[in-house]
Amino acid sequence: MSTDYNFYTEIYKGNKLDEDNFDRFSEQSENIIASYTFNRINNHSLPQSLVLKVKKCTCELAEYLLELDKINNAVSVDDSGNFGVVRHISAGQVSKTYDTSSIRNFFNRGEESNRNKAIKLILNKWLYPQ
Repeated sequence: MSTDYNFYTEIYKGNKLDEDNFDRFSEQSENIIASYTFNRINNHSLPQSLVLKVKKCTCELAEYLLELDKINNAVSVDDSGNFGVVRHISAGQVSKTYDTSSIRNFFNRGEESNRNKAIKLILNKWLYPQ
């Protein structure tokens, strides 16, 4: 079951993803949904009301994956091995300043666990109790 960019912008009313990013993240979203539903959604003909929910779930997951991608691209590792967001870069003597306060908590709590919880919340929102 494929969700296209037109559905994202016209039906879901999404505006966080451009078409290229939507294609990338919606494919990942569809794979996540297939994994969590043991591929049952792709193997059965579904009522139109459930198809609509699956497509909206795909859109919300795609936006969530975009946000995760932004975080991953903003995070860097300093010389001590600490994660942090680059706050300042100087060109002269090449100096970087990191803000590790907010990112440290994110990683210390278990990024993978938080990611899975967020995905499950989105899936439950759209697909439970189907």
